[in-house]
Amino acid sequence: MTNVEAQAVEALSAASVVGPLPAGVDENDVLVDVDAHASKLAAWKECNDQIKFWKARLERIQAELSEVMGDATVGLVSGEAAVFHRPQERFSTGDFRKAYPDMYKLYTREMTKRDFDPDWLRQSRPDLWSQFQVRSWRNTFDA
Repeated sequence: MTNVEAQAVEALSAASVVGPLPAGVDENDVLVDVDAHASKLAAWKECNDQIKFWKARLERIQAELSEVMGDATVGLVSGEAAVFHRPQERFSTGDFRKAYPDMYKLYTREMTKRDFDPDWLRQSRPDLWSQFQVRSWRNTFDA
């Protein structure tokens, strides 16, 4: 039996837990004990803390460079292209809505489009849906 299979055997439904569920756990969760991997969880927390630090630093530097560059699309260092800040085809709808709520309402219209319906697939073919169900990592140390 592999380690993953052993963990699956030890996994239990949150609904079968007697007493109150741990914070953030609901009755649909499947639980497994990861005490033996506490060092990996600590390393994960450290990585998350570092990511937050570096993302914040990156955002500060980008804001400073954006202010320096203004509407320019290329920044030069010693005559060579060092940074590009070109407009993209994407539009920041959320930022626009916050900055100009009246204009957002003015340019809002009802639209009809054809779209894939994952909820329908989930209801009719749960076997297929579960193969492509996205999993996300979420830690408890930021709560």
